[in-house]
Amino acid sequence: SGEASGEGTSSPSGGSPPKSSPRKSRAANAVEKANNWSRAEIEQLPVPQLCRWLEALGTDFSTAVYRDVAVATLWRQIEAARPPALAAVETIEHVNYWPVPEMMKWLEYFGAADETVADKPALVGLLLQHGEELP
Repeated sequence: SGEASGEGTSSPSGGSPPKSSPRKSRAANAVEKANNWSRAEIEQLPVPQLCRWLEALGTDFSTAVYRDVAVATLWRQIEAARPPALAAVETIEHVNYWPVPEMMKWLEYFGAADETVADKPALVGLLLQHGEELP
């Protein structure tokens, strides 16, 4: 049942999707290349890269981020730089409700996504848990 209905196909034409799609995100391509990386190699990656890969894998990495420190650091950066894209952010309380991946992206933008706001060994551990599951 469902064989002729097109279930499981993702191509707009209804045909089978290509085996290797050129439309993968940069993060998905990078994670694919990391499939055979060792722990030592993964530990050399910067915090923002680890976060991007975990996000691409759909993994919740919020437990590896020091939320209070991340919120305070991000708020200091916003106050100092006042980027137009964040003009609506007027108090630290606004930042406090942001999802962790969004906070980490802005911290990366400000050059502040590092081991002061995230537990890098925990991020590495989360990534290594995927092992053969890496896309």
